[in-house]
Amino acid sequence: MSWLFLLQFLRGHYRPQAVINNMGRQFNKTEDALQTNPIA
Repeated sequence: MSWLFLLQFLRGHYRPQAVINNMGRQFNKTEDALQTNPIA
């Protein structure tokens, strides 16, 4: 987890929906990476 992400998260009470959307994008990128490069 990067400092930039933490700063966005801490500022989240100003724009909670934006933070939720950003977290969703991060999760989707992780899912895509796992599907593209399966472990084992």
